[in-house]
Amino acid sequence: MMLHGDGKFATYLNFFSTVCGALNGKGVDTAEFRVADGVITGSDEENELVNALRSAFPQSQQLYCMLHCKDNMRHHLTSIGVPTTVREQVLHLLFGCSGVAEAGDEVQLDDRTAHVLRHARQQNVDAIDYLQQRVLPKIASNCRLKWAQSWLGQHQWFNNNCESANHLLKMQVH
Repeated sequence: MMLHGDGKFATYLNFFSTVCGALNGKGVDTAEFRVADGVITGSDEENELVNALRSAFPQSQQLYCMLHCKDNMRHHLTSIGVPTTVREQVLHLLFGCSGVAEAGDEVQLDDRTAHVLRHARQQNVDAIDYLQQRVLPKIASNCRLKWAQSWLGQHQWFNNNCESANHLLKMQVH
């Protein structure tokens, strides 16, 4: 079975439940995998996959790929007709080297979030709800997770390795 085969919650849940069972089964030292402490997973914004992970590993925490978030934000802004210069400035305020996604602490996160929202309102960007409901919560979640878990690194997380492995799997199946 290829994990990305059908993109359905049931398929993901079956896979992750099997993994969870194996990690909690005989012969596996759960302390080595730290399953009891929760699992940190990373993915793109695929809701069914994230929901299945949370069902199989209730204590899990999720990192979101900032490249996917940025691409989805760019697509949304393009689809609602935001001019290129305004769109690129919003993306820079979100994902640039001094953007929201690179905030080093809660104060910077709040300040940068307020700045991007103020800028979007001043430019009459009709994406405030999208920002507040879809993009900013994922960025904030990633920031808080990387601050709490220093081993994750202190920069934006991208799932390039996952994408590469997924591509190789697809090539073998086809």
